[in-house]
Amino acid sequence: MTKTQVRRFIQYLLGSLKQKPRSVNRKISSLKSFAKYFLKEHYLANDFTHGMNRQRLMIIYDIKRSKAAI
Repeated sequence: MTKTQVRRFIQYLLGSLKQKPRSVNRKISSLKSFAKYFLKEHYLANDFTHGMNRQRLMIIYDIKRSKAAI
């Protein structure tokens, strides 16, 4: 899994499924826990969630919502 795939997944959740940021943040948190465990067990070589910021997701969602209102 790559960062690009995770970003596309987030876009899909926000766009197509119209999920709220809180729901998406829970999924991101789960992915981070998954990656952390698999790194610890040496099933993954790198952390594909490193650098992902939930606060940034909220900003992106707010921008999309405000554009839709215009």
